[in-house]
Amino acid sequence: MTGTDAHFHDETDPVLIDPAACNALTQTAAGLRAPRTALQALASTAPAPVGAARSVNVDLVHPGGCPDVWQIGARLSPVSGEAVLTTAANLLPSPGAWVNTALVVTLPEPGRYFLAWDVRAQICAQINYCTNAWAEAAIFDNATGGVEAGARTIVQHQFSKANDGAVLQTCQSGSIPITHITGVTAAQGSRTLRLRGLFQNSTTCPNTRFQSATMVASRNYVTWYKITD
Repeated sequence: MTGTDAHFHDETDPVLIDPAACNALTQTAAGLRAPRTALQALASTAPAPVGAARSVNVDLVHPGGCPDVWQIGARLSPVSGEAVLTTAANLLPSPGAWVNTALVVTLPEPGRYFLAWDVRAQICAQINYCTNAWAEAAIFDNATGGVEAGARTIVQHQFSKANDGAVLQTCQSGSIPITHITGVTAAQGSRTLRLRGLFQNSTTCPNTRFQSATMVASRNYVTWYKITD
């Protein structure tokens, strides 16, 4: 071999590592060590939003092994729920006044929600020759008493017949949907909404007697789900 430097180096010569801050390589006696990045899902199932888009949960699964293989999946999984009226609400004693029912729903966290209520009522009467009465429903904020979804007529009991003294027994039933979108602010944290009913009688005919006006148990429902953060 000739020459003054054949560029042979002892294997113990140091390996030069760029000291730049973004270079995380480390020299050890066993060799270079590269950093390992471990993905980790957020602890909460409802993380703070990064925008106004719909909520998306990201699933991370690490089956193990070397080299690392990660399975990443995304899915829409908004909070949701449903409830049913288990106790009939009697509207008859308070004509013209809103009566609370036991059908309530609590929206558990800030965001926007879609709600669908399926409402049913029945009015029964013994009539002489006429009636003109109806039942209405509306959704109210349970804490403030404010109207969340305005009044809808569920059923109307209206008859007219010859005034011959004969009494007619009759019941009228009706169902309506109430759908609406509402929000829960960060300051509120959660909100509870309640179904209320109202009975109204605009005509009183001699010898006509209303027997019942009820929001029917097991026939009033609500389904809700969160649509955005």
